[in-house]
Amino acid sequence: MSPHLHSHAVAVRYMPDAHRSTRRRVRPGRFPAFDAAECSFAMLAADPAPLRVRTRLGPLPAALVRSVLVDPATPPETVDEIWRTLAGRARGEGGVWLLLAAGCALPKLRSIAWHACRARVVERDEVAQELLTAFTHALLHTDPLPEVEVLGELLRPARAAAHRLADRARQIART
Repeated sequence: MSPHLHSHAVAVRYMPDAHRSTRRRVRPGRFPAFDAAECSFAMLAADPAPLRVRTRLGPLPAALVRSVLVDPATPPETVDEIWRTLAGRARGEGGVWLLLAAGCALPKLRSIAWHACRARVVERDEVAQELLTAFTHALLHTDPLPEVEVLGELLRPARAAAHRLADRARQIART
């Protein structure tokens, strides 16, 4: 079976669960930094000669990586393997691999941002920028990467930075 056909088989297996989410859809304009990252990620995923991430499922094109990562049917070991691969490629090659990793983390980053920005005094885009910066730093510098819960470890400093920023904004608003 050719790598292209194998990737297509993965798409058929994983896409149905990934696109049937009952969660609220992303509303553009709420977090402009995330919207810009999403747009760049979409262009990367639509590339006719896409990046491919090697996994135990076979090589996955960039357009499918996030779907596989967020699909609850994907085994945790596979998710951690993909995140270790993304971190390694982002560290070694930067550029598009860094963008791919950030794009794959966007659903979790958006969730963290929503929780940090519950109060109206918090500047949403400032929180989004802080999250992207902290996640990127963790992606490039967390060493060694854990064997399990790789994404959780990469998100931990981003979550802390977002909540620090939100707490500071709430304190300033009180004074």
